[in-house]
Amino acid sequence: MEGKYATLKVPYMGYRNILILCQEGNRWTVEICDSGKIIQVYEDEFSIDT
Repeated sequence: MEGKYATLKVPYMGYRNILILCQEGNRWTVEICDSGKIIQVYEDEFSIDT
């Protein structure tokens, strides 16, 4: 999944589009598109864009 774009099911500070960077344990490190902020989310908090 690394390098893929996804959509957060619940917006984070108004942002929904993310870029998946890497997996760390049971969480994923992602970058919020447009803001550049790096956060960690669980796999059930986003869906991969097709």
